[in-house]
Amino acid sequence: MSQLVRISAVIDEKDQQIEKLRTELSRLRNWDAFVSEVEIKEIDNGKFAYALREPANEVESKLLYCATCFAEERKSILQMDESWADIYICFACKTELKTPSTHAKPTAQIRVRRTRWMDDYR
Repeated sequence: MSQLVRISAVIDEKDQQIEKLRTELSRLRNWDAFVSEVEIKEIDNGKFAYALREPANEVESKLLYCATCFAEERKSILQMDESWADIYICFACKTELKTPSTHAKPTAQIRVRRTRWMDDYR
């Protein structure tokens, strides 16, 4: 009986290893499929990102994938910085990609709202 329990444990362990390998194989196949759908693009002089070769719609045509994360087999979309229209940020690895400015930089405007308590200290 004890030998049967050991054999069963070995079979369970091998089944778990097989499942891990199947999961890894699936991940690699998905990554390979993604790699075949993208190409590297020069965003600015010496600055690169990945983009879809054949975007299905306008939104997909704007997507840029971080080259740093891509080298580590991660998909991370570069996000435009809210304060500067010409900087993309990867929130996964913190890479910043400055692109040629097509818009004027926003200027900071500070408004001071006067309240009664402020008048007391003048």
